[in-house]
Amino acid sequence: NVDSGRQKETQEPPAQKVVAITPLTLLHKAAMECNLEELTSLLSIESEIDCIDIRAGPEEMTPLHLAAESNDAATGSECVYKLLVSGHANPCILDSRNRPPYFLASSEPIRNAFRKARSEIGEDMWKW
Repeated sequence: NVDSGRQKETQEPPAQKVVAITPLTLLHKAAMECNLEELTSLLSIESEIDCIDIRAGPEEMTPLHLAAESNDAATGSECVYKLLVSGHANPCILDSRNRPPYFLASSEPIRNAFRKARSEIGEDMWKW
């Protein structure tokens, strides 16, 4: 066995990508639970408003994503409308699967809440 002076190249296994999951904020939790009273209260706190567009959880959703996918059409639509109009949530932010909140709208009343908010806010606010 002749060694030509070269060291054996050792191949290290590729490093696994560690994904840090951002924890859900209070706004995320209120939107996910369609807790309109809590959501309204949180939207009156400036530090919470600053969190309105944070992507969190395993699918990196905003509070608007979570409200949009609600199975409770009536309360979900109110939460979506409140997040958009009172909280100025950005409806263009994509989750980890490149879906905008409107894509997750689980019922016609929730889709209508997006339309109503868009009509009230105007076309210039976001690139709807």
